[in-house]
Amino acid sequence: MNVWALQPPTWWPALLLLPAFLVFGYRWARRSYQQVREELGRREHDLCGRRSFVRTRATLAVLSVSAIALALLRPVQPGREAQLAPDVVLCIDVSRSMAAGDGAPTRFAAMQQQVRNLLESGIGSRYALLAFAGDVQAVAPLTADREAIQWLLDELAPGAIASGAGGTNLGAAIEAAAERLERVGTQGELLLLTDGEDFAGTAELAATVAAQNGHRVHCIGYGTTAGSKIVVEVDGEQSFLQDRAGQDVITRLDVDSLATVSAAGSGTFRHDQRPLALVDLWRDTLVPFAAERHLKASDTDVVQRFTWPLLAGLLLMMLRMCLPERRR
Repeated sequence: MNVWALQPPTWWPALLLLPAFLVFGYRWARRSYQQVREELGRREHDLCGRRSFVRTRATLAVLSVSAIALALLRPVQPGREAQLAPDVVLCIDVSRSMAAGDGAPTRFAAMQQQVRNLLESGIGSRYALLAFAGDVQAVAPLTADREAIQWLLDELAPGAIASGAGGTNLGAAIEAAAERLERVGTQGELLLLTDGEDFAGTAELAATVAAQNGHRVHCIGYGTTAGSKIVVEVDGEQSFLQDRAGQDVITRLDVDSLATVSAAGSGTFRHDQRPLALVDLWRDTLVPFAAERHLKASDTDVVQRFTWPLLAGLLLMMLRMCLPERRR
């Protein structure tokens, strides 16, 4: 992976003086030229020659100083032993609404397939598994054993948590997921896999707090905005879930709520039913962000790359010195 980051020294604010240095050099050169003109008058061109490469020399000076400044900021790339993949907490919605038939074939089945593909392809990450509905249940701690996570995932199903609170509490799931990461002293990514029906109304605040602690919250929505009935099985026979009035319950994907929560958590919202949707999210969004964060924190194996901008800066400076200031 071609990831670059900067590991600036503690005195890097001094580099902010470089623009002032360039301005001072420009004004000093301009004043010197004016003094020569005042002293020599019309004889200036005959005695000293005409000025040449004025803009080229100025441009080379700016590029040279900029390249050297970049070298002083210590650009780095990951080394061979670098562990750059993020820690990921999978928050699985097991409320009854996830049994709705507007997935492939259900919301829960579509989510399970995406997570299986992520566990197969997401090599290098550690995963934790939480199941939630009205309450939250820790299923697996943060571990690199992806096969164990997949086995536990297959044991989950809508309605797996008997909750006295009822409904779905997204805020509690986010808080519990962030706590799992903080227990092991790491920062990571929270994947909220749900249809977005939130009965507690605390998800946005929980996502904001998680983001402030370095844990981004990503919401992956399942189902459709048109909604679907919820299939339940009673005494071996399938029927539709009904409310107290005897009407079939219609559950809908809450796109606006999930988009708001992910924005509050500095993450992304995805409504993508493709089997590889989570793999794409992990590869294109989670890994690059985690890699850059690890490199900036200097907590992984890195290769120093300051030599290239330093060499470029010196070559540009030498080229500027080779260009004559005046020619006859």
